[in-house]
Amino acid sequence: MISRDEALSLLQKWHSEDMEVACMALMSEVRFVMVGKIDELAADRISVFSEDAQSKFSVKLGLDVNFDYADSYRALSGVAPDERRIEAGVEMTWPSRTDRVYIFELKQV
Repeated sequence: MISRDEALSLLQKWHSEDMEVACMALMSEVRFVMVGKIDELAADRISVFSEDAQSKFSVKLGLDVNFDYADSYRALSGVAPDERRIEAGVEMTWPSRTDRVYIFELKQV
């Protein structure tokens, strides 16, 4: 696990540099992968807006959220953008749920 401050700092860096990211959500009622940019980032929320400007995903970052560096191979298993573009990732989990959200920085090509 990494600290909340460390995770938010990394996400803030990607947001401020307008980096392209891959967002993957594995939740009880929805599973998806989208490429876009971090639209909003606050201590209690993150939103990613899709590159085609058609979708936006937001998740609350309550105090119960656990953060870790994301393992792209384990998380993506062939369902996401070209793995060779992935630089780094943050994984968010909740102790009382099986939900997982991953955000990966993508290399520019």
